[in-house]
Amino acid sequence: MSASNGRANGFTSGGRVTAEQITKNHRHQKGNLLKRHGSWHARYYDVDGQHSAVLAKVKDFPTKQSILPHFNSFMAEVNQSMLGADDPLFVPFVEDVYFPSLRLEKSTVSAYQDIWRIHIQKRVSQITLSEFTPVDGYRLLEAVAKDGFSRNTVAHIKHFLSGIYSWARQNGHFTSANPMTGLKLPKSKPPKDTYAYSLDEERAIMAAIFGETGVSMAKVAVAVASWTGLDMGELEGLRWEDFKNGDLYVTRKIWEGNIKLPKTEQRKAPVPVIAPLAKLIAEYREQCGSPAEGWLFPASRGDMPTRMVNLARRHIIPKLPKGAWHGWHAFRRGLATNLRAMGVPDDVIQRMLRHGDITTAQRFYSKTLDTTVRTAMEKFGQSVAAW
Repeated sequence: MSASNGRANGFTSGGRVTAEQITKNHRHQKGNLLKRHGSWHARYYDVDGQHSAVLAKVKDFPTKQSILPHFNSFMAEVNQSMLGADDPLFVPFVEDVYFPSLRLEKSTVSAYQDIWRIHIQKRVSQITLSEFTPVDGYRLLEAVAKDGFSRNTVAHIKHFLSGIYSWARQNGHFTSANPMTGLKLPKSKPPKDTYAYSLDEERAIMAAIFGETGVSMAKVAVAVASWTGLDMGELEGLRWEDFKNGDLYVTRKIWEGNIKLPKTEQRKAPVPVIAPLAKLIAEYREQCGSPAEGWLFPASRGDMPTRMVNLARRHIIPKLPKGAWHGWHAFRRGLATNLRAMGVPDDVIQRMLRHGDITTAQRFYSKTLDTTVRTAMEKFGQSVAAW
């Protein structure tokens, strides 16, 4: 390691600073991540001034994103050693180490950060990870419940806190038992019901849009959402190549303009295309010039698909009565509700929506469509055709 003179977080390194002084005055430092001579380096300060430590070879971690968790872990150790403690402070650990380590969708990380900022951060300031006990965990959840938040919110907070401790244990920052394990949720108000379109509501929405001349993009998007149960990201990610032999294969989704894989292997299972939808898609395809490949819902500019939020705002919501639109996901819930009302068993509905609770056979032979799913969707298609 090489040392150099300078100022670091208020410390003057022109003369030697004692360990007692740096412990007293130390502020949490983020450090600098550098790429030099084929290696990743961490630049930081301690009582002897500035240092640079080699973390790994660039060939082993080719991107900054891949080395970042190791860098954050290293800086956490630097900060804790300068404080003279092996037990990380809760707030800087979560903000500077745990959050940067997450490899999740931007929206998921943002939701976690909101939970942290609104419900947890102030309640754990000035304590370390080991000082947070199961009693503290339950009291925190109880306080959130007393503030009027729903049971779902309380459960999400518990899951988030448990995830912090699981990660900390796995990466050597915490060695005791997870304080959130085994805690029961305190009494809290029930969550609000999520919305599911009824067949009558779907019929009314489609009638308003289908009044347009020709087969518009909005018409097809609503029909696909209603009759396949795809979520918004899967709708945006559809391409013409995904329709094969009367089925629809979900191989990607679009999230905030980024192409991603489906959430799980189960989500790649084929979705049967009912006859009314197949007819509508065939008409739309012909109207688009009979493309063999490309986005099903292309944007007017660029080579990416149309955002479903924009499609709804511009071409669907203005045609509907106020309050009639409840978002794209309400079509997915509506399909489940409508199939159940027709007497379709729950396990078939779960496979139709490609949820994780399916048998091993479906998990490893997802290209073979379950006969019961096809039969259920044919029954559903007959109801739609009767409109």
